[in-house]
Amino acid sequence: MKEKELREFVGGGILKLQEYRERRIWNPLTPIVFAFWTTSDFHKSAKDYARNIGIWFMNGWSFARYVRELGINIE
Repeated sequence: MKEKELREFVGGGILKLQEYRERRIWNPLTPIVFAFWTTSDFHKSAKDYARNIGIWFMNGWSFARYVRELGINIE
């Protein structure tokens, strides 16, 4: 996963938030969470970008570990 793809994701999220504001269906006290999960891996620059702006990101391995830690059976 490249940084460019994460930047496009964030841009789309910002556009959607603006749409919600214009339609008055968004409360300023409502938290906004950006989460990007993929089965591929992240380039270093993509990881750095995600950390710097606060995106919750997971690749396939970290997602599998997270599911296992939660005790979710996926069989």
